[in-house]
Amino acid sequence: MPINATTTSQRVAIVGCGWLGLPLAKQLTQSGFQIVGTARSTSKIETLKKQGIEGLPLELGKLQSNTLKTLTNCDAWVLNIPSGRRTVDPDVFATQMIELITYAKDCAVGHLIFISTTSVYGEQEGRIKENSTLKPKTPSAIAHQKIEQCIKSNLRSTSTILRLAGLVDNERHPVYFLANKKDISAPSQAVNLIHKQDVCDAIERLLCVGPQSNPLHLSATEHPTRKDYYQWAAEQLGLVKPEFARETNKEFKAKQIDATDTLSRLGLSLKYPSPYQMLDREM
Repeated sequence: MPINATTTSQRVAIVGCGWLGLPLAKQLTQSGFQIVGTARSTSKIETLKKQGIEGLPLELGKLQSNTLKTLTNCDAWVLNIPSGRRTVDPDVFATQMIELITYAKDCAVGHLIFISTTSVYGEQEGRIKENSTLKPKTPSAIAHQKIEQCIKSNLRSTSTILRLAGLVDNERHPVYFLANKKDISAPSQAVNLIHKQDVCDAIERLLCVGPQSNPLHLSATEHPTRKDYYQWAAEQLGLVKPEFARETNKEFKAKQIDATDTLSRLGLSLKYPSPYQMLDREM
């Protein structure tokens, strides 16, 4: 059964107002939440202010006292700082994130939502549920597992871990990277994507229903193969179709992120349940 939502006028800190965080801040503001947003650059802080959102500087490893003081007065944090920049050492990233999480614990933040990744499950085969064993392989995935463990150990009753499949919207989509490439591996691997709008809706829902002691994850409910989907997507957008290598492992069972339990728990229906709905064909 879905958790009952509660009405609230929370003051929410979105720690990391980038590609996901900025539209989330806008949506939550429209829904009546009081939003504080952080960013690394002055230009992004100015963008927040132009949207009527209180913007503050925050850089991992250089936590500013004035920013931390403001964050202390927020009811909830959405911790949304990716590790994706190639110049960032994953171990350093994990250490700096844990420093920030420790501060959240010390100032008794009511609800910390950590945006994690389904890459913590590694390259397992078959259907992956929220409680499936974690087998991270990449440095980034290993770093996220360390951060998750810190949260579970220190903030279990006041936190939610939300793992995201491949995050896309109409303009940022893997097909633009894959188009015109040849001999791409794993043609039968399942596509696990989630649309940015569905993530924003899920986070808003979480702010209403409160902390979840067990990790959640999000993915579209339909999982076409990489070959079928990306060749179709390239054709829809007028791009050169990617060419995939011949499948060598006949017994391969593609990993599928099954978010049925998360959606049921939150009482949430996806706006984009299929990757085939995630393209803007008029671009």
